[in-house]
Order: sequence, then C-alpha cells, then structure tokens
Amino acid sequence: MIENGTLWAAIPHSFNDPFDCNASIFSGIAGNALDNFEKQNKAASWIITLKKSVDYGFPFFGMSMFKRKELLKRVEQSKSLDYVLGLFKKIEDRAPVKIKRVRSTDVIRAIEKKLSEIGVVSLSETDKNMLMWSHYSDNHRGYCLGYEINDAVYCKPVQYTKKFPELDMDSVKAQFSYALTTSRNDATTTISVGIDDKNLKTVIYTKSDEWAYEREWRYVTQAGGKEIPYPGLLREVIFGLRCDIEYRTKIIKAVRKNTPNVTFKKIETRRNSFLLETESLKA
Repeated sequence: MIENGTLWAAIPHSFNDPFDCNASIFSGIAGNALDNFEKQNKAASWIITLKKSVDYGFPFFGMSMFKRKELLKRVEQSKSLDYVLGLFKKIEDRAPVKIKRVRSTDVIRAIEKKLSEIGVVSLSETDKNMLMWSHYSDNHRGYCLGYEINDAVYCKPVQYTKKFPELDMDSVKAQFSYALTTSRNDATTTISVGIDDKNLKTVIYTKSDEWAYEREWRYVTQAGGKEIPYPGLLREVIFGLRCDIEYRTKIIKAVRKNTPNVTFKKIETRRNSFLLETESLKA
C-alpha cells in the first residue's frame, strides 16, 4: 500500500476490543428511557391522523365518519395513555395489512447499521510505545508512518473512560419524533444516522481506559473494508528496532519514488532504560 499512498480503513466490527464501537451497549438504556416517550409519540401520531381524517375526510381504516367522530370523542375525553393506545391497537389488529411503526430501539439499530458501513483508520500520538510496536508492527520488525493531518471534523482523539458512554437522549428523541411524524400507516419509516451523528461519534471515539496507553486518534471515512488515500501528508517513516536493513532499504526506495520531503528514522533503545527513542537515518 505504501507504493500507491493508501491505508486500510477497517470496519469497526473487526476491532480486537469487544466493547469498541459496540452500540448494543446502549440498548438497555434507550429502551428504558424512551419507553414512555415512545408511547406518548405513538398516541399523538394516531390522534393526529384520526383528527385529519375527521377534518378533511381522509379515509381511516374503512371506518365511517360517524365512527371516526365517536372514536375521536372517546380519545379526547380519556385521561389514560394506555386506554387510548388500547383503542388504536384494536384498529391495528383488524387492519388487513400489518402496520409497521418506528420504535425507539430503531435509533440504536440505525447506529449499529452505520457502524457496519463506515471505515476507521487508527492512529496514535506516540511513536515510542513498547507495546504498540510489539502488537501492531510484527514484534518491532515493521515500520510506523507519521502524517500531518489537518482535519478536525473526521480525525479526533479517542476519549478513555471507566464508564460506558451515555446516549444524548435529546438527539435520540428528536430522531424518533421526526420518524413518527413523517411515517405513514401503510409504510415503515426508516431511521438513519449520518457520519456526523452525535451518538455515533460517542460510540466511535470512546474506549475503556485500559487502552489509554495507545493515545489513539481516529480518522473516520464514509465506507470501510477498503483502501483509502492517505488521510494527510506523509511526513516521516520510523523503522522498528528489529527491522532488517534489506527491508528498510526497500521501503525507503518505495516512499522516495512517490512522496518527497519525508524524514526517515529508526527506533533505538535508550541506554540504561526501558524506554525507546528515535534516531534519524542518513539520507
């Protein structure tokens, strides 16, 4: 990939941390917090549809105008949300076509769907972490690429925490309400989230503090599971402690062929220390 200036944008589901980019951890939170909200919106949607059918003569599940007016009267006089929903459920059950309505958990499913589509390039602030070289660079035999990235929208630092991230409930409610008010009785309204969705970003950029040593930044793309152009200007190449000279020479030649103004370095051990440091290679 270094010959054509590309990187692999991974799909989040392929990550080695089972909690990483996993929106299902929100499911219980959303279900509990939105249960009553969902009932209220569902009842409101039914009532608005019924009232329009009375005011403008729109059809309403084959009911006569007299029956519609009677139903509307009973609904308006009722003070019980469950009673109102019960009335409309009887109509749903008698409908020749099963009515599909958006649910609060569909917001979580929309986030999960988006997570199965996007791509993530994992970067780091540090080039001297022993574990990073061991885990991600073939036991110190590989190399590290250093970029200059000026993208504050799609490249952000990971936030490390001991607690599960929390949903922005206002955002979820707004998406849910919009889907309900724009849905039709004979069709399913699909909730979708964009790459800029607040809750999607929370899932992408939050990890357990056990990973804090990685000091990770993430560059997010619209589609994953494929190669993408470099996210910024390639500025340096750092070779691992055990990278052999023949392989190093091959990489330097490939980089110089396509990318000017790149600095080459190698990792060395610091004397009387467990720390790593970089040393410039002669041109």
